[in-house]
Parts: sequence; structure tokens; C-alpha cells
Amino acid sequence: RDSLENTLTETEARYSCQLNQVQSLIVSVESQLAEIRSDLERQNQEYQVLLDVRARLECEINTYRGLLDSEDSKLPCNPCATTNACERPIGPCISNPCVSRTRCGPCNTFVH
Repeated sequence: RDSLENTLTETEARYSCQLNQVQSLIVSVESQLAEIRSDLERQNQEYQVLLDVRARLECEINTYRGLLDSEDSKLPCNPCATTNACERPIGPCISNPCVSRTRCGPCNTFVH
């Protein structure tokens, strides 16, 4: 009977030790999970800030693009033609300023 009680006591002690180890592991994993969640939330906030900055920059770029387009429309289509400085006719006015252009003649005007 004493032998069985000793075995039972040893088994309970061993399981108690293992239970403590598992509980310690659970606490550690929960701590890591909380840290990961915190990092994820911080990164999400940083991402939202970056998206906001990107949206504002795109808006600013569009504003400048609109200003440039409106300034381009104020320029004469053939600036050299009004001064009779060109020896040959100048090509049509360029409607899209983003299209690649080449310089022509001594006027340095742009054509397609």
C-alpha cells in the first residue's frame, strides 16, 4: 500500500510539474500574441497614415497638373508664327503636353 501511495504522490508531482510548464508556456504564448497584436495595430495605423499622405500627394499632383494644363492652354499655339521668325510652317498645336515632342526649326517650338 505504501508503494502505491508513493507512486501516486510521484505521479501527482510529475503531472503538477508538467501542468506548471504547460501553463508557463501558455502565458508566454499569450504574451507573444499580445505583442504581435500590438505591432499589427501599430503597423495598421502607420499604413493608414501612409495612405492618407499618398491621397493628399495625389490630390496635390492633380492640382499642379491642372494648373500646368491651364497655363499651357493660355500659351499661343504657334508662338513663332506671330513674329514671322519661322521660315517654314509650324505643326499643329499639341493638345496633350505629356506626348513626346521634338523641336523644329530655329523657332524651338514643339511638334509631334
